[in-house]
Amino acid sequence: MNKQWLWWGVLGCGCTDKATETGSDLPGSLQLRVAPGIESAFTIADVVDLHVILEDCTGGEAEMDAPPDVDLLFDELSIPAGQWCGIRFDFSGPLSMQGETEDFAVFEIRLDISELAVANDEPLSVSGQTFILEWGTPGWVHPPSLGIEPSSTFLLDSTHPQHDVIRRGLQAWSGLYLDTNGDFEVGDSERESGPLMSGVFSMPGPVFVAMGDDGQTLVSSDGTAWEYGQTHDGELRDSARSHGLIVAVGGDEQGIMLSSLDGDQWMPLESAGSFWMGVASNGRQVVAVGLDGHLTTSGDLVHWNAFTLEDETTPIYEDDFYAIAHGGNGFIVVGEDGVKLWSTDGQSWVKEEGTIPLYDVAWGGEIFVAVGEGGARKQADSSGNWATPVFGGEDLTGVAYGDGRWVAVGVGRSLISEDAQDWESHPQEINLERVAFSGGVFLGTTADALYRSADGIQWMRTEVGVESPIHWIRALP
Repeated sequence: MNKQWLWWGVLGCGCTDKATETGSDLPGSLQLRVAPGIESAFTIADVVDLHVILEDCTGGEAEMDAPPDVDLLFDELSIPAGQWCGIRFDFSGPLSMQGETEDFAVFEIRLDISELAVANDEPLSVSGQTFILEWGTPGWVHPPSLGIEPSSTFLLDSTHPQHDVIRRGLQAWSGLYLDTNGDFEVGDSERESGPLMSGVFSMPGPVFVAMGDDGQTLVSSDGTAWEYGQTHDGELRDSARSHGLIVAVGGDEQGIMLSSLDGDQWMPLESAGSFWMGVASNGRQVVAVGLDGHLTTSGDLVHWNAFTLEDETTPIYEDDFYAIAHGGNGFIVVGEDGVKLWSTDGQSWVKEEGTIPLYDVAWGGEIFVAVGEGGARKQADSSGNWATPVFGGEDLTGVAYGDGRWVAVGVGRSLISEDAQDWESHPQEINLERVAFSGGVFLGTTADALYRSADGIQWMRTEVGVESPIHWIRALP
């Protein structure tokens, strides 16, 4: 697969804004800290043969004075005064960190990595402040999900199934924070203010992710050749790309959330809540929605904020949410009885009542389109303002946009439109449930197969070699 380099939520730099400049030539203090894991803490975290590269906002680089070996638990560096858009740490790999859990296990995390970088598209003005560069984020290592047993000795290296996920997590979740109170730690208020620079990571190219009843996951770059991932208890219903990882959601007796680097090996994330039906991301914020009004958000895939009443268990909303999409200026959610939610940031939500259940929603570059009961097709603009729906025929359960056309699918038909207003209906001998588009190809799911189409009209069955039904599919950028 082709790769592109991403800054977390940032493409490129081209920085010229000097609004934060104070005029002081004092260097700043750069505290290095590796974040603790869940119910665990690191005791040794050394970086050897270190070179620290500062990137200015015009593409220039300069090496910063730094000792060859540093301790990520205690050490401090001096960062020159000036305007900077990125900091890169080059060192001899692998990166080895040792720690202990609260139940007396001793572990070593040995990552095949020799570079870590943070960056932003707005310049950071260094003029005597104290900064904290946090490697990872609190909870980024979860001992139970890695198989660390109490009172044991454990090693995670490049042979471990979760190695690549942990490595990507370190790269994506690292951040530079301003130490506002001088305690050399990232406090809650400092974290809530957000990082001044965020992790840089590489990301694979676009992929299809297909999901099924028995927790089956399949990944393909072209919709023809498929790689089979782990299976899981329960059903998986949706996926999104965030922080350089694939995030999949679903449920069994409780909600399921998983992350994966490439769709092969998966690591559990949040598992509480109801059956999750949909997930979407804007690059910085991830939002998952589910049955019984459950809605939760995360800025790092580790810490989740559920929208509940004061008892912290009862959801604010009572509706079943069926799907979510991000595009334009925000997130849009659809569900039972036509309920719709809109948010620009995933934090503040506006609810709009309806009458007709909507089962799926997609973004098409300029508008959203949702489909549902009675052949409902309803569009919203880039700010979540809904137009009058179109009805007709059997239920529609999936919608996608690609190559200048909308494709909606349902029982015994597919519908095609260029403007989401005038639709052509095409009878089908199959009952397509969901549809996705990437790389010139539409893929649709039925109860027992996947189908390919170049135009949304003619469909050809694609063998994937799994027995469990594949009901859900998503194209990830």
